[in-house]
Amino acid sequence: MKRLSSSTIRPKRGFAHVAHIFLTALLPVVLLVFIRMGFPLLAVALLLLSKWRMFAVRARYWYSNLLANAVDIIVGLSFLSFVHSAESLSFQLVWVVLYVCWLVLLKPRSDSLSVTAQAFIGQAAGLAMAGREFVHLYHVSIPLLSSEFLFILSVWVICYTSARHFLTVFEDDDTDMLSALWAFGISSLAWILSHWFLLYKGYVPQLAVIASLLGYGLGAIYYLDQKERLSQRVLRQYVLFIVIGLVVIIALSDWQYHVI
Repeated sequence: MKRLSSSTIRPKRGFAHVAHIFLTALLPVVLLVFIRMGFPLLAVALLLLSKWRMFAVRARYWYSNLLANAVDIIVGLSFLSFVHSAESLSFQLVWVVLYVCWLVLLKPRSDSLSVTAQAFIGQAAGLAMAGREFVHLYHVSIPLLSSEFLFILSVWVICYTSARHFLTVFEDDDTDMLSALWAFGISSLAWILSHWFLLYKGYVPQLAVIASLLGYGLGAIYYLDQKERLSQRVLRQYVLFIVIGLVVIIALSDWQYHVI
């Protein structure tokens, strides 16, 4: 039995196709309404219920379907977090439009560049969400757990699933190992930065910026290598790009105004 995915049951043409697009685009609007009514948990529940097709197969396929849809779930939860913390209706509507574009334009695509973009956006949005929620929960007492532990665990899950989403396109035999190594590296960085946490402009965590820089550089190197288009000159350019980017981030960060 083949794993069930949204692409296998999505209508391709006609009225059903139009109806599917309309209902998909309607979801962010409904989620926005719930949040503005003061029911964020209900919005989370609706978002998770919209992924019911992951479990419309035998139980042994649930884990595989969950991994395949993890990036989409991360982007959806990030959308809810950003909308909930937006300062005005105008900003909330901007997030709604961006999420509609994700659901209708980018998410259905399965070519290598689109999947790479999905993984990159999923990781960046997920880390931004995790960082912001970490700041909010830092002074909250959580029974049996600490906000730091939840933050590092969420970073590991976000980075592992995003890396796996990217690597599965190339059918690499070491996909799980490479994904785990990437998740371990960024979650270790998250543990270090959690003791000196910076938010750029009060919104964007420094961790998300650093991980996006490293992810873009290393991902581009891996992509070009798999396509047999990586030369020594191009490799040196990407390594230099990463090093310069890290130096700029470290040098221009105002370390005196950390939030934690």
